[in-house]
Amino acid sequence: MARRSLPEADPARILYLATTFPRLSETFLQREVAHLERLLPLELISLWRGGQADRPPATSLLPEKFAALLPSLLTHLSRTPDRWREVVATASRHPPRSFLQWQELLLGLGAGVLLAGQNGRTPPAWVHASWAAAPATAAWVLHRIHGWPYSFEAHAYDLFQDGGDPLLAEKIATADWVRTSTMAARRELLERGARPERVLLVRRGLPALPPERSPESPAASPPRSPREFQLLSVGRLVPKKGFFRQLEIYAALARRGIQFHATILGDGPERSRLAARARAHGIADRVTFLGAAPNAEVFRALARADLFLFTGVIAADGNRDGLPNAVAEAMAANVPVLAHSLPGVAEAVRDGETGILLPTLEVGAWADRILALRNDPRERERLGRNARQWVLDHFRTEENTRALATRLRASAGLDP
Repeated sequence: MARRSLPEADPARILYLATTFPRLSETFLQREVAHLERLLPLELISLWRGGQADRPPATSLLPEKFAALLPSLLTHLSRTPDRWREVVATASRHPPRSFLQWQELLLGLGAGVLLAGQNGRTPPAWVHASWAAAPATAAWVLHRIHGWPYSFEAHAYDLFQDGGDPLLAEKIATADWVRTSTMAARRELLERGARPERVLLVRRGLPALPPERSPESPAASPPRSPREFQLLSVGRLVPKKGFFRQLEIYAALARRGIQFHATILGDGPERSRLAARARAHGIADRVTFLGAAPNAEVFRALARADLFLFTGVIAADGNRDGLPNAVAEAMAANVPVLAHSLPGVAEAVRDGETGILLPTLEVGAWADRILALRNDPRERERLGRNARQWVLDHFRTEENTRALATRLRASAGLDP
């Protein structure tokens, strides 16, 4: 769509849109935003509430400003009816395929209505959306109504779950560029019509590395009772993390008489069912569910771990992980990682080099590999050392965020 003649933009403002900010499960986004705020004049907007983490919340739109939604919409309809008909017509041609997508669409449209009214007189220099779902929908509405240029990000669920955001093709066509954080997501965007030069690959990152563990002695013998081999996994307790299969792996280890203890950090809707399954497998005393935890507790768990497991899968609705921060944190702490070979994870966990990848979740194969690593401290040390180096080279928040800030600064026309 040709860009309309715009009022003079505010040269000191980039509108940054997030779904819910801050959210405890998205510490990676908090870290990135904290660095961006040091480099750019951001106005941070949380479309839906916020305040679930230590950082003070951004300006929150809904439900706080819900009472203003209808009057704002009526005002817009009277002033720019053709543009709003275009928005509604386009959205109706791409109906959501799930309840979550309906929620995201309505939230994005509502936020777009409110933002169009609040910011109509002083357009920002740029609009950037942190996800391809609700935040990008709001940015797309602002583009359609006011002609404001925008960019957005697409990473995981917003690309893959239930076929991805229903307006994704429209957003790709109208946004100036799209940022993603894995090569797998970049390939998906290209398959959906994005031009290569308009896809910016900038990985997430860690602001500070977990403390490096003391190297294991190469001469150390395999652990013997009563020392338990310490296994760790971190993630939300949702289907795409594959925790039910992980429990089957632990049960197989127990049947072999291997002394181990597994810690699972994270919370989610499957927690009670997972705890019941652990009891059914007879391993409740070997598996501890610690719930959601701050970084300090995660780092303490990493310091105790001998091996980190990632059993992520492609869920029935298509949802999957890109490169989870938890995997990168384990690598940074030089904890060897044993992972299911999903595309995003395989970009960091290189089989036999920075970790071990298994092509399936076949229980026997995982038990065999865990036993082999248990008995080979030299190999665990080598894999952990290489993994930490990969993080140092590719996954630092400050360096990666600077690349994103550079693109945003150029797009907004700000001085370098």
